[in-house]
Amino acid sequence: MLELNPLPGQIFLGVSHEILSSIVDRMLGGVGHSETKARELTDIEEALAKRVFDKIIKTLEKAWKNVFPVRGAVVGIDTNSILSQLASPGEVVALITLEIQVANKYSGLLSLCFPYPVLETVIEQLNTQQIYQTKGKLSSMEDKQKILNKISNTNVKINVMLGSTDITIGDFIDLKIGDVIRLENSINDKLVVKVNNIPKFLGRPGTKKNKVSINIVDKIKQTDDDF
Repeated sequence: MLELNPLPGQIFLGVSHEILSSIVDRMLGGVGHSETKARELTDIEEALAKRVFDKIIKTLEKAWKNVFPVRGAVVGIDTNSILSQLASPGEVVALITLEIQVANKYSGLLSLCFPYPVLETVIEQLNTQQIYQTKGKLSSMEDKQKILNKISNTNVKINVMLGSTDITIGDFIDLKIGDVIRLENSINDKLVVKVNNIPKFLGRPGTKKNKVSINIVDKIKQTDDDF
């Protein structure tokens, strides 16, 4: 449980046990081993976990700086999030959930929950225009370049759709090795290339250095619904 003073109330920071145990193991000199079964933290583990939360709080303080300056603090650590009664049933909350990967092996979720009463006093300031006005300038090319430099090494998942078709449940049940399914696509059709499950490009399949490859030949026009 966290406080962002002077905002009223508390917010909930939830970290899956798999991720927290992996981070703590790394801090103790291990390889980042992850535990799948939740348990009570030892005093040492809880102290290390608090250091992790303190770093997250510093990041939150930076994020809020140009909107409404806050000072974060950990007010409680509970290994059973089910027992953490943060908001009354039916109350509106803002929930942010991130997937985190540690050591390229263990993944889990980090969640931030803001009950509406916490945000109510600053809700009018939580829009892009107000943030820029508070900052005193529009995003400059230098700002954009800084953002690009930050995200340039971020991995994104690319999928290529070979094609699709519909079959009956009966045909599905009877499928066996060696069966051929005819897709609706023509052999000359361009394939849809998805970036993080969003259609972005069109391409043609091929090979390069003994690997199946895709040659990007066109860009899919984006609509407002795609963002």
